[in-house]
Amino acid sequence: MFSFRMGRKNISVNPQIFLLLLVWGFTFAYYSQTKDLSFEALLFPRFLFLGILVSGVAILRKSVTITPLVQPHAVYEEINDCSTLPPPKVVFFTVGTAVCIFLFVKTIAVLSVVPSTCLLLYITGVRKLKIYLTVPVSLALFIYFFFEKWLMVSLPHAFL
Repeated sequence: MFSFRMGRKNISVNPQIFLLLLVWGFTFAYYSQTKDLSFEALLFPRFLFLGILVSGVAILRKSVTITPLVQPHAVYEEINDCSTLPPPKVVFFTVGTAVCIFLFVKTIAVLSVVPSTCLLLYITGVRKLKIYLTVPVSLALFIYFFFEKWLMVSLPHAFL
């Protein structure tokens, strides 16, 4: 958590806000690229966009806290160092998450959902066999039933 002063307030920001901003960036970019499609084609992206927006507002409310300074009449010096910047670990985590999401999306087109999900789980450090068996299969079944059966949209076929 890092904080900075603004007037007589101390503003503390949780590092998870960077991941939220990254997800919002991907969401807005995707939505802006697909806004010219028909209403039926945008049914799922609009639902997903609204869900990410609402959950993001909840995360944003918990990530930023504004508190008054303890001694409001004392004179404080301005902070001119880099103490308000996020620690390198947070920046590395945010960039690593963006790279993992990008690789996951690119490997789905080549390998299909199950192998690429297993690869993503391995990269993120999951080593339990139960998770390797349940998460990729349940994700593949969810995607199949949601798109093929409910929305009646045919999915592209991958290499595997």
